[in-house]
Amino acid sequence: MREEYDQFRQSGGQVVVISPAGVEPTGQFHRQFRLPFDLLADPERKGYRAFGLGAGSWWQIAGPAVWWAGLKAVLRGGLGRPQGNVRQMPGTFVVDTQGVLRWAHRPRNQAQMPDHEQIRQVLRDLSGGSQGQ
Repeated sequence: MREEYDQFRQSGGQVVVISPAGVEPTGQFHRQFRLPFDLLADPERKGYRAFGLGAGSWWQIAGPAVWWAGLKAVLRGGLGRPQGNVRQMPGTFVVDTQGVLRWAHRPRNQAQMPDHEQIRQVLRDLSGGSQGQ
């Protein structure tokens, strides 16, 4: 997300990431990786529940696909120590300025990432297609 942040902004979006960790570890992570977007702490996981994201099975959080993605993240220096509820499943959502959910990605496992170009296309469509072109 950090590397593509400007592209999301040019497509008409605002990136906000929510962490299941507490306020202090979330702040430390934000500073350590110099993230240009907001990173919010949700240790009680209320936001996750509001979007229908629950705890994953052990296969979803520690299966082979997750190990492979984790190894790649370690090699590129982008993996911190797990914080918060490690079983919390992630999700990616596009919510318009009226608060309407316009697009959702609920992965099958913690390593399955959304297609960033698809997200940018949804953002461009919502903004009339003129942003970032």
